[in-house]
Amino acid sequence: MRAFDPARPVWVDLGQAHREQPRSEKTVPPVARNRGVTLEGTVPGELHAWVRSTRGGWLALVSFSVPWFGFSPIPVRQLVPGVAVAKRRSGETEPPF
Repeated sequence: MRAFDPARPVWVDLGQAHREQPRSEKTVPPVARNRGVTLEGTVPGELHAWVRSTRGGWLALVSFSVPWFGFSPIPVRQLVPGVAVAKRRSGETEPPF
């Protein structure tokens, strides 16, 4: 494990972070589309540590907020695949990609 104190600013790709999220094969009802959390796009986050998995890959321990349409974003702190994070430069308010 490699920890950072203070945490480092990063971008979190929600699609990569939640890529195991199954998609419904049925039509999603409007209430779910209009009130569900957004698991796509890129959000600012903070990298707290890198952790090696038993499968050999690296996971990033990050804090970020998940957008929730019509409600306040949900703050989370979780492990995500390393490919889900990218360095965020000081003052960046939009992802560079």
